Amino acid sequence: MDVDALTSAAERDVAAAWDEEIARRTDDLDRGIAEPVPWAEVQHRLHARSASRCPA
Repeated sequence: MDVDALTSAAERDVAAAWDEEIARRTDDLDRGIAEPVPWAEVQHRLHARSASRCPA
């Protein structure tokens, strides 16, 4: 059975949209429009945001 036959048109559209978004973000990085953020910094920001929203 062809794997594509198991994928709906909506799923293919979503995959294509993600491909375009990844290409756009990669281009932004290559052109210096965006800067990468290290994963450790992303985790720190997420934990801080979560802690500020959830009262202890």
